[in-house]
Amino acid sequence: MLSSHTAVRAALPTICSFAVWGTAACAQQPVARAASVSDICQLGDEITLRGTADHRLLSAALPWLDPRRVYFADRLSSKLLVFDHKGQLIRTVGTRGTAPGEYEMPYSVQSDETGWVYVNDRGNGRVQVLDQGLQVLRVIAAPGQNEQLIVTRDADAPSIVMLGNSSCPESDATADACLVRQFDHSGRMVRAFATEPTHPVMHSSQAAMGPDRSVYLANVLGDAVHVYGENGKRRRIIRLDSPSMRAFAASTAPDMPADFGTILQRLRDESHTRIRSLVVAEKMLFVQFQRVKPAAGESQFVLDVYSLDGALRLYGIATPGILTASGEGPYFVAHRSDGDGAISIRPCGLR
Repeated sequence: MLSSHTAVRAALPTICSFAVWGTAACAQQPVARAASVSDICQLGDEITLRGTADHRLLSAALPWLDPRRVYFADRLSSKLLVFDHKGQLIRTVGTRGTAPGEYEMPYSVQSDETGWVYVNDRGNGRVQVLDQGLQVLRVIAAPGQNEQLIVTRDADAPSIVMLGNSSCPESDATADACLVRQFDHSGRMVRAFATEPTHPVMHSSQAAMGPDRSVYLANVLGDAVHVYGENGKRRRIIRLDSPSMRAFAASTAPDMPADFGTILQRLRDESHTRIRSLVVAEKMLFVQFQRVKPAAGESQFVLDVYSLDGALRLYGIATPGILTASGEGPYFVAHRSDGDGAISIRPCGLR
């Protein structure tokens, strides 16, 4: 679990903590303002992972920062790469295949506080759970092309949430690839739901788990975060309409395309603004936008901070990379495509 920190007090006209933002404990209503990275966190020492001829770090996968190691799901070689905190590659795990311990385009990896490691073996439609020695403990079937993996602690046991990456047509709203599915530590599915027809789970959707087991979902080209309770019912919609988001999106079409093919084409060919990351930490929702100009090879990131009830707190935070989070807390990730590729990690210690 993330440790407790004091909020960015300068963002409020009265002193409030992350824990009481948006509650009666604040004497006045917080006022949103523009901010910088230094307002929200202290950047830690950089960790640089470097690719090799056999393991080129050129995919868009995000590394997972563990207390002892850094894990990276190498989609190109279908292996799990293990680095130390100095950025040295110390081990590779697995090979391409379908047997336990083998992978087909592993998409992401996480670990929990016990040291167990969870690999989203997307090409094989499953999650492989590894022990601290990286030996396979169990294989959990999760049919469909799973875009995102979230591991959380539930009743002192790990649970796994999978987010499908395919659109959910109204005529087939219960297809496996459309569901958000949660499994307990034994691999038993404990809940599953399709998103509302007006908010289907699309390709590269972003997701985060809230402290009350709510699931926060946002389509990559959307303009809202949809919050679903543990019963699968949508609780609320957080509209994303900050000054920074409006400025970023000014030159792109604001409407969500209706068909999947148009989404893929826009992501590949057109200048666009996308939701790149969702992180829930310290009872706040961090929403990161990315403005992409494929023709110019340009990409910019900006971060907004909302309370969990949807009120904008901070906006326009230029960041040094993609925001993500592990049990160690939030951190920024930047990819470099020179040579065999490299990935830099900057921990973000919340103030």
